[in-house]
Amino acid sequence: METLVALFRHQAWAMEKVLDRCETLPEDALAWSAKGVYGSILPTLVHIVMGEQLFLRLLGVEVGAAIRQSDLPVPDALRTPTQVEAAIRAGQLPTLAALRTTCTELAGHWLDLAARADTFDFTLPASPFWSEMPHAGPVPFLQAIAHGIEHRTNICTVLAAHGIESPRLDAFAYWQEMCPPSNPSA
Repeated sequence: METLVALFRHQAWAMEKVLDRCETLPEDALAWSAKGVYGSILPTLVHIVMGEQLFLRLLGVEVGAAIRQSDLPVPDALRTPTQVEAAIRAGQLPTLAALRTTCTELAGHWLDLAARADTFDFTLPASPFWSEMPHAGPVPFLQAIAHGIEHRTNICTVLAAHGIESPRLDAFAYWQEMCPPSNPSA
């Protein structure tokens, strides 16, 4: 499971990079959007975090620093940049700092679970989005990785559409930063 642990370490690192970049943006930028993406930057960040919380619940983990759907505006109220800006001003969306805190907790859960992923074997009950899935232990892990990559890419697309350089989130950048070669002369 070392590879799965590495994937979740990359996931946590990539989310930190996106949050770091978002913290450098002008105040109104969190409401930016672009064609073909999930939505504005801040609602997309919230969506990533809420998705990870859901996938963890499928594995039996409740998150302490959870962001609750009931605390957020209904999705239709966040369709335009103006609506998102109003929700941010009204304090209806989590701050980047709150998202970072939750992401740190989520990463700890994922790393713990990834180290023992082969022990999960359960039937995932049907939902409005999928039919019942027997032996679905790998599904929450796979979906957490895919979902995170998809929506971080959406955010990078929004940044690029507004002339802002996106952070490098690829595996090569991660490995070079987090796993530098040892110094043979040391």
